[in-house]
Amino acid sequence: MIDRAIVIVKAQERGFMKIIFENKDLVGMGEAAKELGISPMTLHRWVVSGRIMAIRIGSYRVIPVSEIERLKISANEEVV
Repeated sequence: MIDRAIVIVKAQERGFMKIIFENKDLVGMGEAAKELGISPMTLHRWVVSGRIMAIRIGSYRVIPVSEIERLKISANEEVV
């Protein structure tokens, strides 16, 4: 089981930034798709297009819970 994922991202003009996610902050692609009410294939397309961030750990992709919450909030704002 993955205890922690360290993600290195390139921030504009600041070089590199390290972000640490704990295991409780990450969910698998299948669980993320269920949370969002979409198919796993749609979630995969969103990852490829950059609509949602995924972290690749070997051949496995996980989604930060914060990304799921961000999409849920933006979806609610579009409805209102």
